[in-house]
Amino acid sequence: LDLIDPGSIYVSAPMDEDDSALIQMGDGVFIKLHPYDEKHPEGQEKSTAIALLTDQLAGWYDFIQDAGIPVKYPLKIREGGPHDGFVAVDPGGYLLEFEQFKQHPENEPFMASLESLKASASNSDSLSFYGSITWTYHKDLLLMQQFYEEKLGYRMVADQGWTKIYQTTAGGFIGLVDERRGMQDYSDVKAVEIEWRVARLDSLQAYASRRWETFNAQENSFTGPENYIYRLSH
Repeated sequence: LDLIDPGSIYVSAPMDEDDSALIQMGDGVFIKLHPYDEKHPEGQEKSTAIALLTDQLAGWYDFIQDAGIPVKYPLKIREGGPHDGFVAVDPGGYLLEFEQFKQHPENEPFMASLESLKASASNSDSLSFYGSITWTYHKDLLLMQQFYEEKLGYRMVADQGWTKIYQTTAGGFIGLVDERRGMQDYSDVKAVEIEWRVARLDSLQAYASRRWETFNAQENSFTGPENYIYRLSH
């Protein structure tokens, strides 16, 4: 699928009419924040975490600590390991993983994808991200792997055994995690939805109507395995 050129990198956008806010975390990857409602009440189980990809772990760790943001797992640097990082907790209870992937056999295709990414500046002096991974937690990892590869057509860029990482935009990745090993637990009711912005929405609608049994053409959305909701937009 041809992705829309995201243009300039913005740290954030003004509040929309529905009180939502858009935050960009890399080339073609955003998080949209919404107020609590009946569908997504306060205290809802997460079943999702966000990894912010950076090569400035020490700087971000100092910044997080100085800002008084809770840290769930402190910074760890492991010589010869595939990645380093730490985990903070945002005000809504979501886990934010600051992570740096390194040259390692399990990261070879992934590093090739990361090398071409440009850092996106943040509001913090001299600190930046170059992309993010949305981690989703699953009971049936094999089923989800088949869904992403056979139904959606994405290519795996990193296989860590109990996690499978797919590149879905220039700087955006989806990481499928076995909930028995991950930081979060599986939940039938999802606190997040995943949306992809595409250039040829009309062509994709025709494809989706044939290939995705649960596709709703009016809302441009469909439900995948384990109740995740996916949306398409132009």
